[in-house]
Amino acid sequence: MITFSKVSIFRVAVHFMGSAAPFFNGPYMAMIQRAYEPAVLGRVISLVTSVMLLSSPIGLILAGPIVDRYGVQMWFFWSGVVIILTGVFIFIKFKRMHADLT
Repeated sequence: MITFSKVSIFRVAVHFMGSAAPFFNGPYMAMIQRAYEPAVLGRVISLVTSVMLLSSPIGLILAGPIVDRYGVQMWFFWSGVVIILTGVFIFIKFKRMHADLT
């Protein structure tokens, strides 16, 4: 059973995740604007936004059967593990790439 304290912790965590979004999206959009010509920039940003929004229904399609079988706690746990491993992989990859540039 989910208690009030667990819901409160979840709300705080979601607040911090949402608050961190501009720190990712700002530099990411600036990078895209710098990488493409103004003539195609609208189409590129539209495509990037569409792909990012497409991840929500795909995630829900995957999450539904898994949550039904194993529970929400397991879904959150393994999703967190995958996110952390992805972050570590990207950090190592770009650290190595930065070292090769210098």
